[in-house]
Amino acid sequence: MGEARDLPLSLIKTTRPNACSLSPFERGARMSVFKLASLGLLLVASPAMAETTPTQKGHDLIESSCSRCHSVGAAGESPNPKAPHFRDLGQRYPIDSLAEALAEGIRTGHPQMPEFVFAPDEVDSIIAYLKSIQAH
Repeated sequence: MGEARDLPLSLIKTTRPNACSLSPFERGARMSVFKLASLGLLLVASPAMAETTPTQKGHDLIESSCSRCHSVGAAGESPNPKAPHFRDLGQRYPIDSLAEALAEGIRTGHPQMPEFVFAPDEVDSIIAYLKSIQAH
């Protein structure tokens, strides 16, 4: 028996119809499936591909380092009632003036607060975040 390559092309049946032989409904259905699959890939990949903004990075640093005692968002109370809200820091200090303390290490007069020292890029991100939440 002859192999498929020995037969004329007009006699070889394909298992997958080409786009020209599909009805408009079938072409539309295939295109819809393709679009949905593409959209799904974008939705899944976007968070992983998106870069973190300096403000978001600052939020994440402040949240992980300071939220145990301080209110670090634009609203809410501090878990420690004596700890100032970060959204009000601008009323006490120029926010940019905090950069040096963040880079060299924040030391306070009470023993409960640990000392924090941040890298220069982290300081920039923290300052950006603090500026974004200040109550005006």
